[in-house]
Amino acid sequence: MKRKAAKNAGFTLMEVMIAVAIVSIMGGLIYASFGPMLRAKEVIEAESEHYRSIQVALTRMSREVSMAFMSNDFDHTRWRDKSDMPTFFSGDSEQLAFTSFAHQRRFKDAKESDQAIFEYRVGRNPEAEMGESTHDVLIRRENPLLEAETESCKRGGGSTDDCGVEMVLSEDVKKIKFEYYDDQRHEWVEEWDTRRERDRLPERVRITITSTDEAGKDINYSTESRIFMRLPIQHS
Repeated sequence: MKRKAAKNAGFTLMEVMIAVAIVSIMGGLIYASFGPMLRAKEVIEAESEHYRSIQVALTRMSREVSMAFMSNDFDHTRWRDKSDMPTFFSGDSEQLAFTSFAHQRRFKDAKESDQAIFEYRVGRNPEAEMGESTHDVLIRRENPLLEAETESCKRGGGSTDDCGVEMVLSEDVKKIKFEYYDDQRHEWVEEWDTRRERDRLPERVRITITSTDEAGKDINYSTESRIFMRLPIQHS
C-alpha cells in the first residue's frame, strides 16, 4: 500500500519551482526574439501610413490643379479690373490659389457647380482646439462660391461662409514648394499670377512636399500636374 501511494504522489515544491523557472526563461527568450520584430513591424506600419498620407495629398492636389481654368465669360461691368477677375491662377513658391472644375457637390440640390476656388498652403492647424499645441500642417481651402471670394479670403481673414471651408490635407508636411513651367520661355518659374501679367496658365505645376520621417530626416516627395485648359475660355 505504501509503495502504490508513492507512485501516485504529485510534484514536489522544488519540481514546480524548477518548471516555473524553465518556462520563465523560455518566455524571456521568445520575447527577446520577437520583440525587435514587433518593433520593426510598428516602424514599418508608421512609415507606410506616413507615406500614404503624403501620397493621398499629392494625388488630390495634382487632380485639382490639372482641372484649373480661366474664363472671360463673366460680368465685365462688375469686374472691370483684371486683378479682380472671378477666375484666376495665382501662386508663388509657398502658396497656390486657383479656380478649377474639380469641385464635387456633396449635398443634393446644393446651389453649386463643378467650379470652385482651391488654395493650398502650409500653416497652423485650423482644427486645433483652443490652447492645444499646434504644428504646421498642409491646409486645403475650397470655396464653391466664386463671387464671394474677397481679398480677405486670400489673407485668411474672411468668414467661413464667404471663403469656403478649410481642412487639413496632411499633418505630415513640414513645407511645400510650387514651381510653374513656362512653355514659352522653356523654364520653371516660382511665381505665376494671371491677375497681374499673365493671360494663360502654366503648362505644368510641380509640387514638392518636404516631410520628416521616423528618424527625423527630411524627405522630399514630388509630383507634376499637367494643366489641360491653359487659355481663357471664351464666350461662344
